Amino acid sequence: MVSRITTVSDIEKIYDKERIKLKEIMGRIPNKVCLTSDVWTASTSEGYICLTAHFVDENWKLVSCLLNFLRMKPPHTGIALEATLFDCLKQWGIDKKIFTVEDFKSWNSIESRFVPEKSELDIYFDDELMELDEEQSENFDVLLYWKLNEKKFPILSIMARDVLSIPITTVASESSFSIGGRVLTKYRSSTLPEHIQMLICTRSWLYGFPENINDEEDINTMDECNNEMTMTQHTFGLQD
Repeated sequence: MVSRITTVSDIEKIYDKERIKLKEIMGRIPNKVCLTSDVWTASTSEGYICLTAHFVDENWKLVSCLLNFLRMKPPHTGIALEATLFDCLKQWGIDKKIFTVEDFKSWNSIESRFVPEKSELDIYFDDELMELDEEQSENFDVLLYWKLNEKKFPILSIMARDVLSIPITTVASESSFSIGGRVLTKYRSSTLPEHIQMLICTRSWLYGFPENINDEEDINTMDECNNEMTMTQHTFGLQD
């Protein structure tokens, strides 16, 4: 039977591998990263902060991934939260690549960071309008449009990456807290905070987030993954 120490070591290796892979992906993209963060109180009355990144990758796919699920000790003041978030961003190497944070209050003027050449804007505005019927409009893939026109509008396409990666739902945070509630319960309250982060973040990197937290199929899939993770935690003792 595999020992507890071996299991913890194996999970740490997967966690480190996926973390490095994600860090390299965010380092290669030419655009900014949008963030959402939220604070959650577990059934054990311990506070946790969840930090999620949203960005358009090199293949023009919208990506949402959990960066951190950290134990947040009191006080939960704005200054303490800001310091914790900044430390996380520095560890990921994206402290200078942030476009928006949660409530979009950090959204600065686009003109202050991007100064597109007039000729490119003129070409864009003078470009022939696409005539779409109602069905085509509903199925229009805006990311695909900018992917196909990336070379034609190099500066505007980078702006599009930033704007189109702004999250419009709280599914990422809700999903993370749902998993956290299954991992950390009153019956398993001695699990180390670093092990909780390893389990929840690794699960997010391997399986992603459900597109709709209310979607039955997504919930069933998430439950299966959560059950596997809980069995691993319970069977091999990822606790103190």
